[in-house]
Order: sequence, then structure tokens, then C-alpha cells
Amino acid sequence: MTEARPIAAGSKRRHNQVAITVRFATGDDASVVRETALLAFAELRDVIDPPPGILFETGDEVRRAIETEGAVVALDGEVVVGSARFEARPGYLYIGRLAVPPLFRGRGIATALMAFLEVHARSLGLSEARVSVREALPGNVAMFEHWGYAPVSRDPHHRLPHVFSIGMAKRLGQALPTVARGQSGILDEPDAR
Repeated sequence: MTEARPIAAGSKRRHNQVAITVRFATGDDASVVRETALLAFAELRDVIDPPPGILFETGDEVRRAIETEGAVVALDGEVVVGSARFEARPGYLYIGRLAVPPLFRGRGIATALMAFLEVHARSLGLSEARVSVREALPGNVAMFEHWGYAPVSRDPHHRLPHVFSIGMAKRLGQALPTVARGQSGILDEPDAR
């Protein structure tokens, strides 16, 4: 297993030299998973109310979530360039905290993370993947629609009932996000957890 290194803020690496790989995170990856999400979600601090919860999670909370639910990291060589968390629920895999810092966007990293998690859901015998997207972020809703997710609910925030998230689901018999086997090294079959 490759030891993940944190992202260097402002790093100017050439991004097209190394294939993106995705692997399951362990509790030892908690700090880099948290740091990756903080970099990705920081721009939303003053955009949505309430701000994303990850901005207030401690390293210990992230570690517990990884150990009790699960997470994945995307790597460019040994540098973590994206992450996501997941939880197997009855009948579906919930995917949350999909995070790609701005410096690494536009390279298919989020697509690779989602493809890996959809394969993982199938390996668990689950026929559906679900996400929850803030209604105030229509670009994110559109991104998931592009990947085949459809709105299934409009849910009030647990603390602010006038703020809504869009619950979205994808039947996993549909095609995975567009990633060809071997192109980015991400479709190594995930180990059963």
C-alpha cells in the first residue's frame, strides 16, 4: 500500500505525468482525508449556510468515520488529490464528502472516485448509490446528473429547516462514469471490506 502524502498547498506539479489511482483509506489516512476535504470545501465556507460540516470535523471524528464507515483516496503518485467517504446502508451505498481541491479539478478525479465506489457498491451486492447535494449548489447537482444520478428527495437540513439538500440516486445497472479500464489505473477491483 502506498503511503499517502498530504497535498502541498500551491503545488505546481505537472498533472498529466502520473495516472490517478484510487484505494481504500485507513484510519492512518485520517489527517490527509481531512486536509483534502478542507481544501476542497473551504471555498464554500461563505457561500452556503450552514457551511459544510467537514470544516468543523476533528481529525478524530474523520478517523472514526473512516474506521466505522469507509473512505477512499485518489492519488497522483503518492500525493492525495481527492477523497470521498461512504457508508453501506440497507439497499444502497451512501457516498459523501466527495472532495477534490481546486488545484486538481478538471482531471477526472471525482469521476474516478465515484467509479471506484460504484464498483465497490456492486461488490457488496448493492444495486444503488446515493448522494446528497446542497440545493444551493446547482453545479454540483448537474455534475451528479451527468453521472446518471437522479433527484429522489428534497430534504431539510437537520439544523436549518429552510435549507435543503437534494437526495440523488443511481441504479447501478447503468454504466459507470466514463473511465476506460487501464486508462487511469483506477478500476482495480476493490477488496471486499
